Amino acid sequence: MALAATDDEGSGGPATSIPIVSTNPQTTSTVGVQPQPTITINPPTTTLSTTTFSTTTFGTTTFQNTTTTDGQNVTWPPNKDGFTVVLKSVPTSNGRSQAEAAADKARTNGLSQVGILNSSDFSSLNPGYYVTFTGIYDNESQANAALQNARSKGFPTAYVREVSN
Repeated sequence: MALAATDDEGSGGPATSIPIVSTNPQTTSTVGVQPQPTITINPPTTTLSTTTFSTTTFGTTTFQNTTTTDGQNVTWPPNKDGFTVVLKSVPTSNGRSQAEAAADKARTNGLSQVGILNSSDFSSLNPGYYVTFTGIYDNESQANAALQNARSKGFPTAYVREVSN
């Protein structure tokens, strides 16, 4: 579109001119379209704990052994005589934190059935210690079979010990 105007009233004077303005309709061109990235939102993962129950019968007495894999300590079954692999012994006067740290390390390194005993509760152990252990075994040969694994998982001074009341 173009527009022009002049001022000519016949006065004989110079004509005044107004600039001509040209407008074109605007056009939109698409050079390239980039697709928007796909955003995937994954729900948070939930770690479930697994608890395994096993029952062992000695004569007429039955013991239930509980093993958990959620980072918690296992407890020695009541009235159970057996064997275990001792990972660390800490005097009770030093507190329980070192024993807990050893239990955490054992679980992190892949050992199972990890727990802490108060040695004063068992006649077969020297009193006055927190004992971090792995495994609850019926006999010494089973515990000895697990000993090398405990030593290779960060506890080179681990040893087998009888646990009885």
